[in-house]
Amino acid sequence: MADGVVFMLTGVDEYGVQIHEFGSSEGFLDEKMYFGHPGCADEGDIIIRCHAVIKRLTGMTRPGPFAAHKCEDYIIQAVRNELKKYDGEVVREEVCEDLRRKGNPRVVLVKEIMG
Repeated sequence: MADGVVFMLTGVDEYGVQIHEFGSSEGFLDEKMYFGHPGCADEGDIIIRCHAVIKRLTGMTRPGPFAAHKCEDYIIQAVRNELKKYDGEVVREEVCEDLRRKGNPRVVLVKEIMG
């Protein structure tokens, strides 16, 4: 994991229309971002913007935004693969354990996509 690095997905269709349900964010990022809040970058983080241009008139249908997310996932996976090859100093290490609590459901949220 690389601390202080986040990906941001933006997108429009071929006519320049913003992909709907991506969250409207007209204006400058540094004026609109609630840095340090849950789901937001921290002040000073490196923000890698992935900008998708999808087929015209597909911004409100599932295939359009899904394609944008799939494209970003492809890029992020390439970064993950390179990070796995890192052979330098480990600054911080976290161990994640799979805890099972009898009687409670096992739930994980992988990704939430409009649609």
